[in-house]
Amino acid sequence: FVDALAASRLMHLAAQEHQDIPFELLVELIQPERSAAIHPLFQVLFVLQNNEEGDIALNGLTVDDFDYERNSKAKFDITLTAREIDGELWFSWGYCCDLFSAESMNTVAEAFIQLLSEIVATPQLPLSQLPLMAQPTSSGCYSPDMIDNTYLHQHVSAYSASQGTQIAIRYQERALSYD
Repeated sequence: FVDALAASRLMHLAAQEHQDIPFELLVELIQPERSAAIHPLFQVLFVLQNNEEGDIALNGLTVDDFDYERNSKAKFDITLTAREIDGELWFSWGYCCDLFSAESMNTVAEAFIQLLSEIVATPQLPLSQLPLMAQPTSSGCYSPDMIDNTYLHQHVSAYSASQGTQIAIRYQERALSYD
């Protein structure tokens, strides 16, 4: 993890040298495949709010904090916001309700907490060896017998093959099976 963190730090510092480039120009230069259904460059946003918040005093006007995240529609598939409060990081998740259920986001959040716990306990461990889940979830996405040297796509393929003609996904009147 320590090596990945150092590489990520260098990449982000280099990227910040170009933060004044207008977003529209960046999209024009990169020319990503466009779709009205998804953001042109990314679907997951991480925000670190570590600026000091001061009181705003205006003559005759009371100003309160507005919890933007609780009162807004998701602009991205997932948004993870970290706030530094009294030397601690507090996390909040925003997500597109059309894509994720509260249960699935709780699973993601639990896996994230597990990952952070493992990083703190063993920071020298490579990212590929850090576990994401301590125990199986009720969704059946993970089971202890999956701990081996196979890749995720191999597990997905094996699971799909074992399901045969079972319905994999259903949307309105259409359904697709695993086979």
